[in-house]
Amino acid sequence: MAGLDFGATAIRSRLDNNRIRRGETYASEERVDILAIEDGEVVAIVTGEMGDHYAVTVSAAGVCHCTCPNYPEERVCKHVLAAAIVAEALDLPDIPALEGRLGQVEEGLAFESASALAALVSRLIRTVPGALEAVEGQD
Repeated sequence: MAGLDFGATAIRSRLDNNRIRRGETYASEERVDILAIEDGEVVAIVTGEMGDHYAVTVSAAGVCHCTCPNYPEERVCKHVLAAAIVAEALDLPDIPALEGRLGQVEEGLAFESASALAALVSRLIRTVPGALEAVEGQD
């Protein structure tokens, strides 16, 4: 039994055949890591062909976002399609484990000291593409 509808069909209609094929390949090659489902929105990391990681959100209402270089101009991309495909393939019993996950992390971090949070952010900056720019407010 499939899960929720995140608009993969509508997203396909906005992409050319090459990007559709690549998005489907990303999904089938397990390049999509669904982090959470929050308020009807999927939060995922998609690994591109060159190993770059892109933060993707896709909502059941058709709103999406990706940190890849093509997204700002085109407002849709193969990474968004890949995340929607994988999210739609989730079995309904798997979805509750993803709901509220980010909120739980935020609640846990609220109890950390400022120095522990600074150390965590520093580690993320060193390993996550775009993290430094986001922390500096250039996201």
